[in-house]
Amino acid sequence: MIFFIKGKIKYNFVSHIFSSLQKNISEKIFYIKDSLTASKYIKDSGKLINDLNKRYIYLINENQILKAENEKLKRLLKLTDDNKSKKFIKCYANVIGANIDGLIFSYLIDKGEKDDIKVGDGVVSKDGVVGVIQKVFPDTSVVLLLTDVKCKISVRIERNKITGVLTGAGYNLCELEYIPKEENVIIGDLVITSGLSYSFPAGLLVGRIISVEKKNDKLTMDIKVKPFVNVADIQEVYIVSGYLK
Repeated sequence: MIFFIKGKIKYNFVSHIFSSLQKNISEKIFYIKDSLTASKYIKDSGKLINDLNKRYIYLINENQILKAENEKLKRLLKLTDDNKSKKFIKCYANVIGANIDGLIFSYLIDKGEKDDIKVGDGVVSKDGVVGVIQKVFPDTSVVLLLTDVKCKISVRIERNKITGVLTGAGYNLCELEYIPKEENVIIGDLVITSGLSYSFPAGLLVGRIISVEKKNDKLTMDIKVKPFVNVADIQEVYIVSGYLK
């Protein structure tokens, strides 16, 4: 009886040991399993966050591109607001380069012989006359800006229809030449294209007179004109010809 009790006691004691050991091992196994699961979850979450960040950056870039394209479209649509110039437009072009000698007197555009661009064609922006085509290559062209001393454009004063020749004076300025001293010219007069040359149709905005000077030793006036375009800030232009009717 005592042996039986002892055996029972011994049996229960051993069973308890194995039971506790089994429970402890099970807890360890579950702990390891949970740790591995948590580690995998953290790893997967990190990858998901990284993918979301990449997607977010991509969408921001796409939004910026779409915004820029939208602004460009608005500018291009504004170019044709003036119905008088629509029928003279050959094509649109983007400025893709400029001369690098310190001052901007010419631009490179992304249209050329393949787009029927010819030397002497007029170049206009949303703000007014930019210049004329100086050189033409298969896919590109060089634009001589109206502020270059080599550029000559036939213009007239809108108020009284007096015609003259606009030539570049550098530093975003032009001069109006061959206007006799007897003519009525005042500061603030609007200067537009005359339509007397191949390059431009009549009536396109050029600039405004900012100074008028009459010298005793000259038969003509010294007239300074401020162009409406800022030659340092031109992105899109359209090419025109006075011969397109």
